[in-house]
Amino acid sequence: MLGGLLVLVVAILSVVFLKKKQHRHHWLGILSLFIGISMIAAAAVINQSGTATKNAYLGVPLLVVSIIIKSVQYVLEEKLLASYYLHPMKVVGWEGIYGTIFYIFLLCILQFIPCEAELCSNGVVEDTRLALNHISRSVELVIYTILLTLLDGSMNGLGMEVTKHASAANRVTLTQIRTVIIWLFFLIFPLIFDLRVSESFQFLQLGGFIIILIGVIIYNEVVTIPFFGLDKNCKKNRSYANLRTSSSKNKGFGTDVTEEDEALYDRQGSIDSDSEYNGDGYARTTSKNYGYIKSRQRSVGRQSEYFAMTNDD
Repeated sequence: MLGGLLVLVVAILSVVFLKKKQHRHHWLGILSLFIGISMIAAAAVINQSGTATKNAYLGVPLLVVSIIIKSVQYVLEEKLLASYYLHPMKVVGWEGIYGTIFYIFLLCILQFIPCEAELCSNGVVEDTRLALNHISRSVELVIYTILLTLLDGSMNGLGMEVTKHASAANRVTLTQIRTVIIWLFFLIFPLIFDLRVSESFQFLQLGGFIIILIGVIIYNEVVTIPFFGLDKNCKKNRSYANLRTSSSKNKGFGTDVTEEDEALYDRQGSIDSDSEYNGDGYARTTSKNYGYIKSRQRSVGRQSEYFAMTNDD
């Protein structure tokens, strides 16, 4: 359920701060995700113990705070990638560097804060020395730590690519598929290799995962629903996505699509994203109705763009 809250918060922040438009099919996709994740959470609550219920009183507020912070991060990343030409992996790398420096100081502080709660270890909030000691004594833990670092970095890099060429909301909806993959892995993998750890099958969870997949494909316009005006803006959104992708290829320029650009797109129709570029910063489309896009590089805190469209007579 809280995963669905992340999708909802990111969508709202995109509307408020980035002035993005969420259309009917977007809200339907978000609603489907929220319902599907709620069904999965309900299935987990039914089978949890009394201790888990007590820990939920502390865990849920912390998760809500983390979701708000994560949502702000996603929206800021989209704004950053839309304002400046930055390679997504470079952004992920700098985030990792700053995050490492931050957590070095934070873990040093948490090492000396006393904590007698059940979740704490050795009477402190976070016993970093104990964790490093365990990792150093186990080759498997070292391998798992390295693999986790590489996989997490790759996942963040791919997610940043989605944010750059689509939006933060698209990225968040796609990440919900991870829940489905993890569930299937622990459902099937232990049966094949006869492992003790396995995931129990529940029809409520299965229904939730199916609804999640439906929400993802609706939001990302993999399929369109030709009823109740749900397909009204799908073609237009693809045209805007083509413009963002074309602009991002033109190094030095942002990928913002202004209201004037949207109005021109409404009049001109969709434009083929297969474009030809030259060194002067122009992009020319190969469709019948083509145009020229000329931009000047953003200075600090300001962007100056000029967008002109012409008809091919």
